[in-house]
Amino acid sequence: MDETPNQLTWGTKATLACRAVPSSIHLTVQDKYPSIVDLAIYVRNTSDKEVAFDHLAFAVRKDHDAGALVSNIGSLAMAPDQSEHWRVVREGDLAFRLKPNVKQTFAAHESVSVRLTGVRVSRQPGEACIDVRLVHNKKTLCTEQIWVPKTRPPLLAHLTADKTSIEPGQTVRLTWNTTSAAQVKLLYNGREERVEAEGFKEICPAETTCYTIRAEGEGKVCTSQVHVEVHTQQPIEMFKIEPNPITDPDQEIRLTWKTRNASGCSIDQFPGLFWPGNSGSHLTRAQQSAVYTLRCWGAQPPVEKSLQIWLPFSQTYKISQYMESSKAHWSWISLQSTATEPRVPKKVVVRISKAGPFNGDYQAREIMFNTSESKWYVHFDYLLFPGRSKGINPLHDAEVQLFPYSE
Repeated sequence: MDETPNQLTWGTKATLACRAVPSSIHLTVQDKYPSIVDLAIYVRNTSDKEVAFDHLAFAVRKDHDAGALVSNIGSLAMAPDQSEHWRVVREGDLAFRLKPNVKQTFAAHESVSVRLTGVRVSRQPGEACIDVRLVHNKKTLCTEQIWVPKTRPPLLAHLTADKTSIEPGQTVRLTWNTTSAAQVKLLYNGREERVEAEGFKEICPAETTCYTIRAEGEGKVCTSQVHVEVHTQQPIEMFKIEPNPITDPDQEIRLTWKTRNASGCSIDQFPGLFWPGNSGSHLTRAQQSAVYTLRCWGAQPPVEKSLQIWLPFSQTYKISQYMESSKAHWSWISLQSTATEPRVPKKVVVRISKAGPFNGDYQAREIMFNTSESKWYVHFDYLLFPGRSKGINPLHDAEVQLFPYSE
């Protein structure tokens, strides 16, 4: 047995290791009333064999302050769910036994818990020592000492959740612990639940909820909160236009969208229209610089996503310069513009005509505008006109159109 005695603090567990047999005893002190606590005794057989015993004996040591336990030991009672299996037998003013009603053995690796109610503890300064013995045939199998402090720590409460953001149908595990609390409640959605000083609860909230642990003791209150967010509506998965890019400013375009867990969607530019469900589409005529904002509605505030519409550039360009790198496998062209400070799209398709075998639509990697030169510089991650010499314009008659992507 360790020379250093087990120091027990309020609301915590002290582990007691008996050396005579491979067992362990745990004792928890939890405040119930200002001067009354509950004893929770945990006995565990860690061996591979069955251990026989008669009872657990508790006694306040006479060489310590007996005031820590009032002599009214006889008023001890079993917790309601334990009374069928255990009974309290008084042996004196400062001693008692816990005797099993039927079974008197611990199977291999078996754990047993016993809860007593109404243990009175003094609030005067100092400590008292309780001897705990596991007894069989009047012989002590092992013994340990539990030191019970008489000073109380501050009233504290702590609540945590293993997840604070979930999808509908997922569960969350709430865990809490308190110290020096006479009463503990779990509060949520206008409800109150009486709970133990420490414990856990599995929940499956249907909506975003705030959970509060409220600890009360000696006229004081301490609370701890967690918020569990339920994503009852998902972000918009898709919102696009077809065709994209737009190659004809007069053509009709289709707006298409898809989301989840939405009651329906609306588009700001079409007031009065509402499309129920998680998906839909709408035909309209494209307008330059138009921004379509989709809003999808559900239990939460609506989620939204916008599309910036780009029509084809009205100017037809001539290639003023062409450069390429056969090794790096890139090329770029410059296009003289009549604009001075145009809007610059993120992505474009370049259409080349009047260039014989090079006619076609080309996807550009990047487009930039040089305001001092009034030139577009369009980069490609491939050779646009392979085999041409550096710095030479290979297509004097070629015409170029730019079709920006809407996004």
